Formats: sequence, C-alpha cells, structure tokens
Amino acid sequence: MRFNRKHVLPFLIALALLVLGGCSDDITQPALDTFDDEAKANSSATSVVLDDGVTWYEGLIGGTNVYAILVPDDWNGELVVYAHGFVDSGEPLVLPNKDNVVAMRDRVVDMGFAWAYCSYRENGLAVKDGAWATNLLPKLFVAAVKTEPNHTWLMAQSLGGLIGVELVETHPNDYDGVLTMAGMIGGSKAELDYVAHVRVIFDLFYPDALDGTVIDVHEDYDFMTDFYYPFFGAVQADPTGFGILCMLKQ
Repeated sequence: MRFNRKHVLPFLIALALLVLGGCSDDITQPALDTFDDEAKANSSATSVVLDDGVTWYEGLIGGTNVYAILVPDDWNGELVVYAHGFVDSGEPLVLPNKDNVVAMRDRVVDMGFAWAYCSYRENGLAVKDGAWATNLLPKLFVAAVKTEPNHTWLMAQSLGGLIGVELVETHPNDYDGVLTMAGMIGGSKAELDYVAHVRVIFDLFYPDALDGTVIDVHEDYDFMTDFYYPFFGAVQADPTGFGILCMLKQ
C-alpha cells in the first residue's frame, strides 16, 4: 500500500481507536461475547501418536482458534506455551508457522518439554483475542493429558511478546516465567515510534539507499530487492551510520 500525506491522519486515528478499544481491566476476556466456553473447546480435541513417539492433540477453541498440544514420551513434566507474532490480516487462521516456530517447537519437544500453541480468532493486532486463547492453553493441556504440569512457561514472539507480558502480569500464579523474543512489549505506539525513528535516522546517514520514506512505500515492495540488498550494501560501503544507530538503540 502506498501512503501519502492525506493517508497519514486517517491511519493514525484508526490506530488510536484500535489501541484504545482494546483496553480493559482483564485482557484475557474476549472482545466479543461470541466465544464458546472451554468445555466445548475440549470436546473437539483429537489425538494421534506421531512416528517419533510424540502425542499430538488438536482441536478448536471457541469453534475458531486452532490449537495443538505436543507431549513427548519422555515428558519432563513441564509445559511451554507459545504466543505467536503478528500475522497479516489477509492470511488464513492456522497454527503458527512463521518466525522459525516449527524448528523451535521441535527442539523444545526434543528436550522433553510439552508444547502448546494456537492461532488467534483473528489476525492483525489481535492482542486481546490472542491473550484470551493463549491463556486457555494450560487448561486445555490438563483436560487432554489429565496431568498438571510441574511448571508452565510462556515463550512469546514479536506481537506475542506483548501477550506474554500481559498474561504474567494479570495471571502471575499461572505461569512460572516468560521468554520474549523480539517482543513488542512497549505497546503499539512504542513499536511504531521505534520503526519510524530508525528509518528516519537511517535515511539521514544513507540518503537514497532505500526507496520511499517512512510513510511512503510503493505498492509492489519486495523485502529482499527493496530493503535487504540495498540496506546491507549501504552499510558495508560505510558502516559509520549503522554503528551510530546501534549506539542509539542502546
């Protein structure tokens, strides 16, 4: 999408309404009252033993959110609950498959941990619905496995980092710790500010290295061609500006 000056004000107004509309006393309550209770979610679960001895449980939360639970034969008694990052609103509602999640999941399960994760009822900035669904995963785990884990850990990526922090703050007795990876834990405004500031300062040190501006990106933007190669080419030619950027980040 191409942004120009006439698009900026409506975009900021819409973003403000989105952020303010998501505020409530308990972020793990659904935004709309169209969710089914966890008992109905439990009834949809199915299980299968995979070739590597891992038991895979799968079902729906509220009829929409797909969830899966993996338990290895040598389970160590601990559960890792994963909250996924941002997914474009136009993409299908499926189990997380970006941000190297499958490799992380398999590695964690290989270490003896159980793993639980889910899609959200909607994609985009779905913090409220994501927190609601993620917070049900430990309950769904107990319903499926019939055993309480000794410890329950949250692993959260990008947008999921904000969800993870919200959950440990609002339900501190339910989780033993949280690991956020590139977490958007400062909220939407801080994330947008950071991205915008970095782009503006990068353009100051490397003028014309990247097409467009912080608010004007051409419609057929390609990450590798329009960002990755020009970015590294400019930095390799003169790393001074990038070094200053890194110091500002500190």
